[in-house]
Parts: sequence; C-alpha cells; structure tokens
Amino acid sequence: MHSGQTAGDLIRAINWRVYEGNFCCSSYSHDHAHCPCADVCEGEIVKVTITGTGLAAPIEITVRKIRDFSVWSGAGASVNGNEETEGFIIDWSQGVVAECPIGLQHYEVAFYAALPDTRLVYVVAYEYSPSTEQGYIYLLGKADQWYHLNTRTILRRREGNWFRATSAWDNFVGPLVERTTGQIRVERD
Repeated sequence: MHSGQTAGDLIRAINWRVYEGNFCCSSYSHDHAHCPCADVCEGEIVKVTITGTGLAAPIEITVRKIRDFSVWSGAGASVNGNEETEGFIIDWSQGVVAECPIGLQHYEVAFYAALPDTRLVYVVAYEYSPSTEQGYIYLLGKADQWYHLNTRTILRRREGNWFRATSAWDNFVGPLVERTTGQIRVERD
C-alpha cells in the first residue's frame, strides 16, 4: 500500500478471481507479491502439446496464438464475484454434452505455462470430427491421471464431463490434428 492508501482502496483497485478457494488478483495496479496465487494466475500459456494414437508424432505448438486459450478463464474463474461464461477452449454456453459422438479420434492436450519456468498446468481430452469440424473437450474426472493437477490449477466444478469445443479452438487445432504423418511443430512467431 502507498502512504495514505487504505486497505479498502487497495481492494477496490484490484480485479479479483477465485483460485482454489482463495481470492486471486489479476490487476497490474498492486504488489503481486501479496497475491496468494501470483505464480499461477500470472502464468502465460507458452506451449500446447497434442498426443494421440492417430498421430505419427506429438504436435507441439508454441505460437503466440495459444495465449488466447488461457486455462484460467471460463467456468471456475470469476471476476468481481461473477463466474466467467466465456474462455479457455470450451463453449460453456452449450453446457454438458449428454453423449459424445462415437468413433472420433481421441487426443490428449497438455497446456504449459511460464511460471517463470515452463511447466505443465492443465490437461484435457479432445476428440475431433473432421466431417463436421466440431471438437469435444473432456474435463478430466477424479479417476483420471491429471485430475489433481487440473484442480490445483483451477477448479471448474464441472470435471468429469464432455463439452463442445469453441470454434476458435477447432479452427486452430482441427487442421493440425487432421494431419497424421510426420512430426508437426508449430514454432513461435
């Protein structure tokens, strides 16, 4: 706090997000050292890897565009007490998908953030239909390998369900997963 600034002034100046039951700040107008999750909330997505049995080699994406798909947005994140209804790679407005189409290729998508070292922060399952250009995202449930990592990063309270992917995500990665020969590496721009 600055001289003459009250705690109330500081609180009003900060956009708060809920993170693991703690308040997390996302404003640049305060001292990040006092944020309970500054090392996580402020991390920028710097790499995404996609693996799957249909791919000859993993896809590694490090272009700036992946920053548009922050794992700290959408359901589970709130700003000023209101849960976000848009963000990440899921079309939250469509709700839970009762039944995912059968026979789609299955991929694992891993998100890495700079915190300040690059580390794995979130993993989802992704299935994509080239004929409809529609993808589906599975938020890992309690029995899944990366569930605890995911819920330490952000608890969405919708884990264990399938959702439709956003068209932005499908348009970005759909063409990449359709190519199944050779290693695909999309480098930083």
